[in-house]
Amino acid sequence: CREMVVVRNTEANLYNRLWCTFELLAAIMLEIDVLVAGEMPPEFISGRGTGSTASCTNPTDRERISAAMFGAKSKDPGLEALVNRAMYRVSHAASGSRVHVTRARGPFWRQKLNAVSQ
Repeated sequence: CREMVVVRNTEANLYNRLWCTFELLAAIMLEIDVLVAGEMPPEFISGRGTGSTASCTNPTDRERISAAMFGAKSKDPGLEALVNRAMYRVSHAASGSRVHVTRARGPFWRQKLNAVSQ
């Protein structure tokens, strides 16, 4: 695929769902643009309950998605920062915007993203 569509709504922060965070990481890894639709809740707050700490209805999904994103042993703070920065940019973009979330430049980030994809 060449782009991903993110549909936001004013009732809930989509990055409270771990699946949505995982999809954003996939966009970063694939180096594709994110097309933004809809509006975020009035006060977007990143941190607890978003990104790697987001929830899943099924506990097994949470374990599997977290392991795929950040590794089974421990979270990589560099990779998590990359996802959080992209999450912030997509959340604050105007509806109808195209956001290029990839900031994985240089061998350090390329190595991190390759490790996640294996």
